[in-house]
Amino acid sequence: MLTDIMPKLNLKNILSIFKKELVFTLRDADLILTIVLLPMIVYPLLAIGGAIFVGQAKSSVEKAEVKVVLPEILHKFEQKLATQTVTLAFAADPQKHFDELKDAKIDALVEIATLSADFAEPHATESLGLQIKYDRTRWRSDKASDLIYDQLANLREELRESRQKARNIGEDFFFPIRIKEENIAVPSKMGGSMVGDLLPSLIIIFSMLGAFYSAIDLTTGEKERGTLETLLLSPVSFNEIMLGKFLTVVAVVMISVSINLFFLGGTFKFGLYQMSRIMSVKLMVETSWTSIILIFFAMIPLAATISAAMMAVSFMARTMKEAQNYLAPIISLLILPSFSGSMPGIDLTLFTASIPIVNLSLLFKAFFVGDWSFGMYLMTVSASMIHAVIALALAASLFRSEDLFDRSGGELAHLFYPVASTCTAPTARGALFIFGVVIGLAFSVGELLQNNPRWSLITGLAMLQLLVILAPPLVYLLFYRYRLVPTLNLELNRLRLGDFLIVPVMSLCVLVWIMQYSLIQNHFFPAPDELNRLFIGFFDVAPVWWVFVVGSLMAGFCEEFLFRGVILKGLQRRLGIVWALIISSCMFGLFHITPYKVVSTGLIGLWLGYLRYRTGSLWLSIYGHAFNNAVALALVYAISRSGAEAAGQVGKSLFVPWPLLTGSLFIFWFLHRRLSNGGQSSTEK
Repeated sequence: MLTDIMPKLNLKNILSIFKKELVFTLRDADLILTIVLLPMIVYPLLAIGGAIFVGQAKSSVEKAEVKVVLPEILHKFEQKLATQTVTLAFAADPQKHFDELKDAKIDALVEIATLSADFAEPHATESLGLQIKYDRTRWRSDKASDLIYDQLANLREELRESRQKARNIGEDFFFPIRIKEENIAVPSKMGGSMVGDLLPSLIIIFSMLGAFYSAIDLTTGEKERGTLETLLLSPVSFNEIMLGKFLTVVAVVMISVSINLFFLGGTFKFGLYQMSRIMSVKLMVETSWTSIILIFFAMIPLAATISAAMMAVSFMARTMKEAQNYLAPIISLLILPSFSGSMPGIDLTLFTASIPIVNLSLLFKAFFVGDWSFGMYLMTVSASMIHAVIALALAASLFRSEDLFDRSGGELAHLFYPVASTCTAPTARGALFIFGVVIGLAFSVGELLQNNPRWSLITGLAMLQLLVILAPPLVYLLFYRYRLVPTLNLELNRLRLGDFLIVPVMSLCVLVWIMQYSLIQNHFFPAPDELNRLFIGFFDVAPVWWVFVVGSLMAGFCEEFLFRGVILKGLQRRLGIVWALIISSCMFGLFHITPYKVVSTGLIGLWLGYLRYRTGSLWLSIYGHAFNNAVALALVYAISRSGAEAAGQVGKSLFVPWPLLTGSLFIFWFLHRRLSNGGQSSTEK
């Protein structure tokens, strides 16, 4: 898509716009305060204040006195159990002091679980069972529990040694196996691991914040000030203006990240020094200039991706306030994957290297720990560059859209007015609104519907389809008095009998390639057994026919009504068919929640969206969706009835036989040319 416009670009014009916008942006006092002065002031204060706070808190905890109630049977060991900060009290029945523990009048109590009157005698054979009760939400109680446990453990060891000597038994009798741990991680790797858990996420968050204000100001801000129209009247193309602004945002992001990292370096160095004192372990970070340069270059495609994505969203807004409302939740969503480096069980692999934001978080963590390879670095950076190109292409498409300066509010701005009778598609804003409502209901109401003890899981799924997925878009269309048949492409005269024979065969060809992707993904990112057992368990809680009705027919109709009937057409009206297909498919994949099915489900959504657009009929995408689900349910049913051993063999192979792959590709291309072409223009109104 970008290659089509590259020959038309004038590099001199792009650099002129870039220089003008960058100078204008850096003159903004608020921006300078945010990216320069605040790091210079905040981080040193944070380091010093944090050290003082942690030191003071540690000192307060160490000096604090706590009170513990013990059973009377331990009274003779008072000298061995007491410490300078623990006040001991003894009672015949410590349980009677339980209310005092709840009211924080005492900090812990120890009661007898198993009584042994002669446990302290050298020739005794029984054990005294003790149970420590404390309130973990109170730090004093937590400290009391730790201290009394340690003291009781020391007493236990002393009594064990006395029994051992009385029986003249060697120490090895009690320890058939001796275990010793040795941490081979050098101090630099220990420090790198601690820094790598936090610093990558901070780098990514700084990138988002750096792009946030500049992206809004250079797009929606200029629309509000009226300077964008003036710029568009100059003898410079849309694409050159777009790229000049894009380079400006990227430059601001890189400046922001560089300045923040420079001052954060001193903060982390000081923090590791303080942690070393607290943990009595030497911690440090060793980074070479090579690593710093490689991290800097890896940041460029990330900055480009974030900048282009935020500019794309800002182009859709009419005011700066609206742009901030759009971008704020997006930043919140992107913060979670930025912490991937600190999550156990997630490593940098060929699969995770292709996931936006996650790949850079894991790569930066690998740099700090010292477990990176140049090949994986190239793979990660290449994937990030692809993400940047896609985001830039979307931003450029929105910048060139005809309604760039449309300041009308759409349906949601005037709720009680019907749309024009000639309008046969909701707006993109309306489509996103419906998707948000459905997602919110799915998380809030969906759990109650599916896991209600009054009915089976399948019946709950049926109610979810009707009440959560189908009802909101239907109410929306009826409220605004859309004509359902033309809006949803439900005209029967578009249907051909031959299409009903072609679609299943093409669906099988698509499923072959999706199966190939799923096998590769499962090799690097295997789905948990619980997820597989969930699908197999469908047939254990409901009749087979009811599972197929809900999972195939009902799901096909309700989900297509929402995603290909409303969302795809709403996005298509603003973005054109290509981006509408891509974004609606991503939304379709994300709607199915589990990360193990997002991509494969998104690919199915892409096929169904193509089918709806190619044929111009929602009925055929419903038919294709129902057929796809029926095939999947049939496979699950066959696996569930074949036994655990046969089920365990599924997915062992990494590749689908190549004759099947090539054959399915040829058949798909052959039938594609015979599928009815009833599609509409790329901008339906």
